[in-house]
Amino acid sequence: MKKLIFAIVIITIITGCAYYNTFFNAEQYFKSAQNESLSADGKPSRSAVQNYNKAMKKCGIILTDYKESIWADDALFMLAQCLYYKQKNYLQAKQKFEEVIKFYPDSEFAQRSHIYIARCDRELDKDAAYKKLRDYLVTGTSKKFLVEATLLLAEYYLKDEIYSQAEYYYNKIIDNYPKSDIYEDAYFSLGLLYHKNKHYDQSSEIFNDFLKIRTDKKNKLDARYYIIFNDLLQEKYEIVLTSIASLMKQEYRDSEISALLIFKARALAQLGDTDQADIIFEQVINDNDKTYLSAEASYWRGEMHFRILNNYELAIEYFNNVRSQKADSPFVENAVSHSAVASQIVQYNTSRNNIELQQLVSEQMKLAEYYLEVLDLPDSAMVVYDNIINYRDTIAVKLDSLRIQINYLDTLTVVDSVELVIDTLSVPADTLIVPSDSLTIVLEDSTDTEEILPEIVLPTRSDTLQQEITVLEADIDLYEQEFIPYVKFVKLWLLKNAYQDSSRTEQFYQEFVNDYPDNKYAYAAESLMQGKEVEFITYAAKQQRDDLNYAVSILDQKPDSAQVILQQIAADTTAQFYQDAIFTLGYMQYFIYQDTTAARPYFDKILTWDDQTEWKRTVNSLYFDGKFLHLDRLPSLVELDQRLAEEAEQLEAEAAAQDSTEDEMIIELEELEKTEPDGIPLPAPERNLQPEEQ
Repeated sequence: MKKLIFAIVIITIITGCAYYNTFFNAEQYFKSAQNESLSADGKPSRSAVQNYNKAMKKCGIILTDYKESIWADDALFMLAQCLYYKQKNYLQAKQKFEEVIKFYPDSEFAQRSHIYIARCDRELDKDAAYKKLRDYLVTGTSKKFLVEATLLLAEYYLKDEIYSQAEYYYNKIIDNYPKSDIYEDAYFSLGLLYHKNKHYDQSSEIFNDFLKIRTDKKNKLDARYYIIFNDLLQEKYEIVLTSIASLMKQEYRDSEISALLIFKARALAQLGDTDQADIIFEQVINDNDKTYLSAEASYWRGEMHFRILNNYELAIEYFNNVRSQKADSPFVENAVSHSAVASQIVQYNTSRNNIELQQLVSEQMKLAEYYLEVLDLPDSAMVVYDNIINYRDTIAVKLDSLRIQINYLDTLTVVDSVELVIDTLSVPADTLIVPSDSLTIVLEDSTDTEEILPEIVLPTRSDTLQQEITVLEADIDLYEQEFIPYVKFVKLWLLKNAYQDSSRTEQFYQEFVNDYPDNKYAYAAESLMQGKEVEFITYAAKQQRDDLNYAVSILDQKPDSAQVILQQIAADTTAQFYQDAIFTLGYMQYFIYQDTTAARPYFDKILTWDDQTEWKRTVNSLYFDGKFLHLDRLPSLVELDQRLAEEAEQLEAEAAAQDSTEDEMIIELEELEKTEPDGIPLPAPERNLQPEEQ
């Protein structure tokens, strides 16, 4: 008996050692994988994946061969972790964490699994992650994991820039769990929250308080880094340089030293020492080649040349270098957009003397939009808009100069013409002042000798000047009617929405509508000021449109009244709705009055239009071999009616089939009711086969 008990004990020990050894190996593989550095895109290395696979295999052995062991919950939880970290297989990982909660509800790993499920949900469904964590704060039983869930919830809100919620949960940890392991993390993250939310004074206050608590050196250095960062963003450049000099004496991490050097170069550039700043940027780029730091240094170097030195060619070079240094740098997007702005400026500066006015203004408008949308510099955009407006005076000065030149040439032409005539007549200039009979004699002699006066042609320079004057006059008109009103409308929009300066907006609006009372942009400005939908149309055109719509609405009931209104609109060939009125008049004659002779002039006029308008295409469909088709309505309406008729026929057929089925059922019921108890049906009534009289 003793031998049997001893054998059982030995077997139990050996078995326990076996599954413990298996789990121990799994744990070692898992720790090795966790210690591996992630790649640049956040994925585990190949060796880490191999270790995760080995750990998963060992966990599988325990869950299969030793599923009743005390290590089973550990193995299932570790298996779920491997799935989570190995290839970011969040759905499968979530299922395994849920199994931990289901099969081992009293295990410590069940509480931790709730946190991991929220992490999986974060990648699958953000709303589900928030709900999971909030629910766990109500139902969770472990203080340790309740604090962890609170911190995770705050971090998610911070990442999603929902700052008020993040602030609430960080303060909850600071106030309720001052002795927890993550108290310091929450305190530091609160300072980071204020920094990201651009509350720089509050951020620095939090970080200064953080420096007073007992924490490791790394955390304190990071806190001082963000205090300097806040000062830089608040343009306290002298303080930044002093603080960097102090922190550099204690900072030992190469990456953080380079980051501080970027801060230093940015501050120096703003203080005017761009040469020294350029040297520092170059140093950081060379020391950190092909890294996030070199990409960041390239970006700020480009910004210095773009905004401060206005060397746009060099700015483009450094902006383009950002992607070359690190393709996934967070500065790439801004670098690309700012490079486009710099290119636009270069293009504008180099080509503005050689391009047409329309293109020149278009380039300027594009540049202003870049300042607004890309750089968020409304003041710079305003300067560009003012330049567009003021360029009208430049054109006017040039136009006046050309007119003076052509007048001078006209004077010279008169003199030259007189001298030419004199030379031809071979008489001295003073002989022009002679009695009329003397002049007659000279002319008669010229006629007798059959001499022909040469044709007098104006100099080519005069023709060229006249062409230039014509172009500039058209440009001035375009400026007055289109460019200046539009730019003023945009400026009004900026004053109202970007600057939100009500007094300046109202003053500018009144000046605008007074200067351009019947311009379409003035009407749009009125709608803007009244909070209505903005529409670019003149007051006169709006009235015409309203009249046209009214005329169309009464075509069938009051065609004569509609015709009078339409003829008034069509009388002005420059009217915005002239074509609409012409087509509608033709439509009336053709379809309402059925007078093709009266309709033909309107339709012929439409066919002469150069543009392929809807009206022109419609009229073309009414002609065949130069003759009208005999249509009662427009082809498009006829097609619509045909389609509706076909659908109606189909519905009627379906209804008829349904009625037929119901009739058959009724007949069957009636036949059944007429059946005698012995099952012999009654004779059917006689039917009259003769047609009834109508």
